[in-house]
Amino acid sequence: MSEQTKISVDTLILIESDSGQAEWCDIATLSKLYRISPDYIYIGKQSEFNDKCISELLDSDLFNAMPLSKRINVAELLEIENRLNLPNLALYNTIFQLESEVSA
Repeated sequence: MSEQTKISVDTLILIESDSGQAEWCDIATLSKLYRISPDYIYIGKQSEFNDKCISELLDSDLFNAMPLSKRINVAELLEIENRLNLPNLALYNTIFQLESEVSA
């Protein structure tokens, strides 16, 4: 990709881990390469992007209309549990139990 874009390998590695460090000309070059608007190239750290996506999902009307056990991906729960040092499936089992109590 470095040859196609004339962006150094070191810069591409930096952009991949924290695109907030990218120069606007590099973002413009990548948008041309991928044929997408520069608006779709996230500027910032991956963890900030993940947090933003999670926040947008949680605020959406469609998400709030579904039963909780259908809204939550087990893999995402496992990641949250891991970050919180909780046992695997502890949150999912609690959510499922609470949901079944509400529907009863």
